[in-house]
Amino acid sequence: IIMPGGLGTLDEMFEMMTLIQTKKMRGFPLVLMGKSFWQPLITFMRATLLEQGTISSADVEGLLVTDSPEEAVDYIYTYLSKYEFSQK
Repeated sequence: IIMPGGLGTLDEMFEMMTLIQTKKMRGFPLVLMGKSFWQPLITFMRATLLEQGTISSADVEGLLVTDSPEEAVDYIYTYLSKYEFSQK
């Protein structure tokens, strides 16, 4: 779960995304708390990075952006249960 923050937070978030993208880390859900904070970045990623082909849709689709702690927890449990099931 990633809360709103500054450059250090962005650095850590993109590092996690890179590890997931390069399959160095698997089965790791990313949740961004605070829709109004994160939405401009997500919009940029979809409208620019995805459009330019510098990321794939899976890189963005794997993120949950929410204001709801309950939704965040549900997403994590659902994500992990799918990952564990697919590994058996």
